[in-house]
Amino acid sequence: AFDYFGSSISLSGDYLAVGAYGDGDDSGSAYLFKRHANNTVTQLAKLTAGDGAAGDSFGTSVSLSGDYLAVGAWGDDDNGDFSGSAYLFKRHTDNNVTQIAKLTAGDANAHDYFGSSISLFGDYLAVGAWGDAKNETEINSGSAYLFKRHANNTVTQIAKLTAGDGTVGDLFGSSVSLSGDYLAVGAYADNVKGSASGSAYLFKRHA
Repeated sequence: AFDYFGSSISLSGDYLAVGAYGDGDDSGSAYLFKRHANNTVTQLAKLTAGDGAAGDSFGTSVSLSGDYLAVGAWGDDDNGDFSGSAYLFKRHTDNNVTQIAKLTAGDANAHDYFGSSISLFGDYLAVGAWGDAKNETEINSGSAYLFKRHANNTVTQIAKLTAGDGTVGDLFGSSVSLSGDYLAVGAYADNVKGSASGSAYLFKRHA
């Protein structure tokens, strides 16, 4: 009860990741499944954060791309309550899965909810933090962070993105999606067309 299995989900090729952020006193977990040639599906792994603790909500968001799986944990408190974090895992040829990185925002603060959304595409990872504030007055304006994975599997933050017209309560970063050089970010509480009418922003990464 109260595992919330299926609260996040991601499919890539024959593999399926499912988040269950309520598992284990809300420490959370993620499950990896494989679809076989006859369309049977088997569980390959149950994943938890290497430093997981009660209330971290690991599995808030999940994203698969090839051999890599990213998992958000918006309740992690390394940088204050609900500052949030993200974890990157790699699936090996024997289907063993190992954690290769833990990520936090370069300017992390309490109640950023970093990891509330996540998207992985190739070597790039986008992480939403809808609770981040552009400044002291624009609480919950939100932001998104872009990371790059390098050949040695180290991961570095390359950009922090905010809405050009972002303001208090927009929740920019509530959803993110990467594809090629493009990143889309949702802000479902933006008031541009009326109260919480919502908006989406499209960004391009240049060479």
